[in-house]
Amino acid sequence: MEPWIIAAAGFGAGAAGMIWYAARSLSAISQPTSGPAIDPSTRPARALLLIDLQPDFTRRTGKGAYSQADRARTIAHVNALAAEARQLGEPVIVLRHIWRGWPARLAARLALGGAGNPGRTGLALDPDIQSGEVVDIVKHLGDGFSAPDLSAHLERLKVGSVRLAGLDACHCVQLTARGAAARGYKVEILDEAVLASVPADWQALQPKLIAEGIRISAAPVA
Repeated sequence: MEPWIIAAAGFGAGAAGMIWYAARSLSAISQPTSGPAIDPSTRPARALLLIDLQPDFTRRTGKGAYSQADRARTIAHVNALAAEARQLGEPVIVLRHIWRGWPARLAARLALGGAGNPGRTGLALDPDIQSGEVVDIVKHLGDGFSAPDLSAHLERLKVGSVRLAGLDACHCVQLTARGAAARGYKVEILDEAVLASVPADWQALQPKLIAEGIRISAAPVA
């Protein structure tokens, strides 16, 4: 019998069912979203999206943690991007992740030590990020476009092109990129300004993203 069937059989009785349901729920929300298509020809502006750069994630310890060297290097590139955006008069949008609903919170507790759960002190923007004035948007799913405020803000600013930096490259970054591309945005991931807990997985994922029309390029020199 498959493990998930065993877990499901005991759902009403104990923790195994709760863990199974939490894992299934977390998997379900770890998908790119869809939404109304935009007309890029009417949206000449570009925006920088900084994804999940919160101490709960940037400074994790234990399994899946980023090395201090990788973290420092990525944040330096992110700061260079933010400085460039300010110089060009382009908006910088911070997307912060906070889990919502008990299945997601339970899964985060089991898999991430609770990182991203409400009430924690590590949910603000990492203090090493020199972002300047930003728009701050909270999301509850992997894809930043699951937060209606993001699409609304980009529409007000006539943004049709987005650049992405942050973490994790294999999760929320690629999900946000795919959510943007599905809506018709021009999408660019700045490779040196993203963190991947499993770099080999990120390398393997890139051809698929490129085939979907997502550009992956180097970040400005930090």
